[in-house]
Amino acid sequence: MDEEIREDRLEEVGERVARLFVEIDSAKRVWDQGYQLGLAERRLIALLSDGQARTLRAISEEARLEQSTVNRQVNAALAAGLLERCRTAGSRAQLIAVSDKGLAAYRKDSVWGRRAFTSAMMELGEDDSTAFCELLERFADAYGHATNVQVHQVGAHDT
Repeated sequence: MDEEIREDRLEEVGERVARLFVEIDSAKRVWDQGYQLGLAERRLIALLSDGQARTLRAISEEARLEQSTVNRQVNAALAAGLLERCRTAGSRAQLIAVSDKGLAAYRKDSVWGRRAFTSAMMELGEDDSTAFCELLERFADAYGHATNVQVHQVGAHDT
């Protein structure tokens, strides 16, 4: 009986968390309008911001995206001057790196992106912000594990 009550209660909490993430996503969509770069561009540049040029294949593998998706996104970012092609001596492979323009835009967007989070954390105060981050890290790990396990057990869309 206690286990049934606990499962029902945890299901209610899960629904509450899902609703909260919808609210956060709605606020984030409004906030995202202030970014200079699009989400795909930010993700590409974040991956490449370590200064290590990569092949399209390596980008695809690290980003866990189909190569055709990466090709399309990289070509758009190249055309916008956010990325650049380069070669290493003795290699025929073309590498992709972040351009100065792309890195500058990414840094500007990073400051913008942190602004709302910093403001919210300041409202919570140091102790609650620290506790929140620790719990959120644990939740993110648990959620990632749960989604990976469930996708592999029952398939992507089965219930």
